[in-house]
Amino acid sequence: MSQLQSHPQPSLQPQSMKRHQACTSCRQVKLRCDNAQTFPAACTRCRKNNLQCQVDPNFRRIRTKHRLNEVTQELSALQKKLAERSASEVGQLSSAPTRGSSPQDGEAPSDDVFYSMSSLEDLPHPAPYLGDIEVKPNQVVALFEHFHEQYYRHCPILNTDMSVGTLYSQSPFLFWTIVIISSRHHSTLAFLCDVLTEAYRNLLEKTLMAPLNTLEPIQAGIILCVWPLNPEKQVYDPSWNYCGLVTNAAIRMGLHRSGGYRRENINSPEFRTQSKTWMACCFVNYSHMWQTGVCLLPEVPNMLTTIPHPHSRMEKEFLAKNSVLKLYAKTTTVLGNLNENVDCAFLQYLCKDLDSLRETNKDIWNREADIILLGAQLCIYTQHLERSSRRDGSPQRKLLSTENDSSTDILANIVFGIASRLITTFTSPESQIRPFVPKHYFQLLFLASTLILKMSVVYPVVIGPMEVIVQNLIAQSYRILDSWCVREGDEYYRAARLIQALAQAQKKHQLKMKEARNALGSGITVLRDAIVTHRALRGEDEDEGPLQRHSTQTPEFGQNGRSDIPTATADVNVGGEPRYPDAMLDINAPAWEPRLQDAFSDWNLPWGWDPAWSQDFGIDMDANMYL
Repeated sequence: MSQLQSHPQPSLQPQSMKRHQACTSCRQVKLRCDNAQTFPAACTRCRKNNLQCQVDPNFRRIRTKHRLNEVTQELSALQKKLAERSASEVGQLSSAPTRGSSPQDGEAPSDDVFYSMSSLEDLPHPAPYLGDIEVKPNQVVALFEHFHEQYYRHCPILNTDMSVGTLYSQSPFLFWTIVIISSRHHSTLAFLCDVLTEAYRNLLEKTLMAPLNTLEPIQAGIILCVWPLNPEKQVYDPSWNYCGLVTNAAIRMGLHRSGGYRRENINSPEFRTQSKTWMACCFVNYSHMWQTGVCLLPEVPNMLTTIPHPHSRMEKEFLAKNSVLKLYAKTTTVLGNLNENVDCAFLQYLCKDLDSLRETNKDIWNREADIILLGAQLCIYTQHLERSSRRDGSPQRKLLSTENDSSTDILANIVFGIASRLITTFTSPESQIRPFVPKHYFQLLFLASTLILKMSVVYPVVIGPMEVIVQNLIAQSYRILDSWCVREGDEYYRAARLIQALAQAQKKHQLKMKEARNALGSGITVLRDAIVTHRALRGEDEDEGPLQRHSTQTPEFGQNGRSDIPTATADVNVGGEPRYPDAMLDINAPAWEPRLQDAFSDWNLPWGWDPAWSQDFGIDMDANMYL
């Protein structure tokens, strides 16, 4: 039991069952609060004044004079930190190499070098077109700067020691991938994502149907796996398919070998880029593992495990996150080979290795790495908890005071603690997690939120006394997802609506979690269970899944109940026209979809499969492939 107590968890002391509907901000100023009606959204006053809306039964009003002293101290501390940060940035700028200069042997590459675009000669000429849409030079510069500042540090794998114009001439696919991803959440150029998406899908289809025998298309495919296009239904997200294609292509090019591709005439910067590209292939495979239950072959990740020294700070942070996911994959594989019931103490012993990575990389550790680590631990414990629930034989767990139930309650308490820490890490002021992070972060936040809601139903004895904590965590998660919405109907919007529906039902004690009948793969099924439960709350039947679906009219992740908003489906646009009229014409989807899905799901096949030889499957890939 001492080992169980050594695992870091937040304080989860039972709270009073008395309901405190007013948030702390409204109680502080003694104003009426409508938090009970708006939950999980913030109350009207907090939303209007951009205040933190949180319920705390132990809250005590703070006198104005005392609060003024606290604010003054916080302001002084903030000014001191800003002054120290400015001084450190000035020192870094003075010692940084000139933009566009190549690093010398023995020097770490600069994180500030990202595709020169200081003059018109560095930009594509004439202005680039995708379909009928022109992207002007100033828009290209703004989007590439935005990608460098907000996105690139999460996947620093590109050879950026060239101009934007050179990149466009050498690899239009990589150029347009950066443009389409960077424009999605851009403050002024988000409209480009909408107008360019259809033409980009056509370019994507043509590129992936040809052999991927150069580095740039593989890198573009990796970036697209990290930041996928917005799917209309999550079951139609092709990221896992793209992951298999680019990993297969990388292995066929020999990027996983320590000598690199074309080793006889390769230089140091090129070998570094190839090594980082292979590490990113492993990263996207690991990030999908908790959903699919499928990982790289055991011998593949050990072929090349790092990149040449020295490393820039971006590269160090990327390698640290990759090491977390790699260790998670190994741990999950070990647990998957154990058929007997695994003791909770053994799980904690395995998770201590993950905790040790924080100390090993303490110099470059940040909140984003913490989210990756907490997410890995959450997936390990959750997968074991789901196994225990399946052994019980019922989704609604019976309340029996037996030794096995006590062990499962301890495990549920640990899972709840990790999920709580993950959500609070997202919402802490120091984190500043924004929607530019890879989709893996969004999935972990969504997993933690739906997991807490499910546990509040399935394990009422464990979670019931912490009702106020549950409400605050769900409210925080909902507000993050809602703030990330770009347009009504995107995946953040649908996820927020799903959490809102489940949270309101849970607060009224009307939430009854269902289990998916035909969840694909062997990964964690919590999200699938939440989707099925949401459909039940809307009075809909469970969808039979992407291979045997009854209708394409079933929305995913929840949509609002307004009937005046047209529903966009997988195959039909809002206007009623087929989304892909040429590709989907005269096709019997049930006849070919299962074979295509099985082909991409079998990881023994892609290693030796050449996408150009599509006739091996008896289908016309050029006509039938939909994105």
